[in-house]
Amino acid sequence: MVTVSADGAARILDARTGQVIAGPLRHSNSVWTARFSPSGAQVVTASADRTARVWDARTGQPVTPPLAHDGEVVMAQFSPDGLRVVTASEDFSARVWDARTGQPVTERLPHVDHLKWAEFSPDGHAS
Repeated sequence: MVTVSADGAARILDARTGQVIAGPLRHSNSVWTARFSPSGAQVVTASADRTARVWDARTGQPVTPPLAHDGEVVMAQFSPDGLRVVTASEDFSARVWDARTGQPVTERLPHVDHLKWAEFSPDGHAS
């Protein structure tokens, strides 16, 4: 399992024992959400420090550079195939990123107010 905290860190724990497996996965401000990739090999975190990060779930090491927004990143989630990440930010935008390189796949997807959630469709494509 993965936990997030206002202390600026996420931690990956063994759900049976509660022992820390990896982490802390550090941000410079509160971490709001964390999600495992479909394979369980990676974790993505979203933070008030205006970034999301992709981490190796076994080692706790970053996989990509920070996925940066101009406002707090309130959530991040992997696509069903684990190849992309979508982020939602209080900078009034969502964005899709390559989960292996951290490079943006889309331009900013603007909205008229702060975003709270973004999600891929079950097949990973818009219908």
